[in-house]
Amino acid sequence: MERLPRPLQKLVALLLALLVLAILGGVLLVPYLTAKRLETQTRQIEQTISQMQEQILERENVLAEQRMLERSLDNNANIMAAATAGLAGAELQRWLREFIETAGGTVDAAQILDPQPNGPFQEIAVRTEFNSTIEELRAILYQIETHVPVIIIKGLSIQRIDDPFGTGLAQRISGGLAVSAFLNPAEE
Repeated sequence: MERLPRPLQKLVALLLALLVLAILGGVLLVPYLTAKRLETQTRQIEQTISQMQEQILERENVLAEQRMLERSLDNNANIMAAATAGLAGAELQRWLREFIETAGGTVDAAQILDPQPNGPFQEIAVRTEFNSTIEELRAILYQIETHVPVIIIKGLSIQRIDDPFGTGLAQRISGGLAVSAFLNPAEE
């Protein structure tokens, strides 16, 4: 085999040295770059874990508030308790009839209205027509005002009934009364 001229030998030796350095650099550079990539991914994962922990804590707080709210709704005597909206309407109608008749008035007609959603509750409403005196009406309104669960007067209309025979009895009135109460839908 012939020998290469000296300058060419130096060039080949330099190229071989550069090749060895490149291979050695590549061998060392690949783990370094891999370590950097893994370090970046680890930081991202740690940030994601931190965010998830905050979300879990926030979710637990929201669930605790929800449970507390549900307990307060379950224990709230101001809200009607009934298995269905229909039963709640019948109960409200019974209470209203009872108030009117206990006060001395008479119920001419009563109607349970369709339940309406109102916030987290269902609004149960009843409309009734009645006859009474002013004093009896005061007693009826007092019963509604002090009742638990709460009953809200949605409308009241009254008109005087004439006394054609001049009996001198207490002045009678004819009226229409619309009331509502609230039912927790979770009760259903």
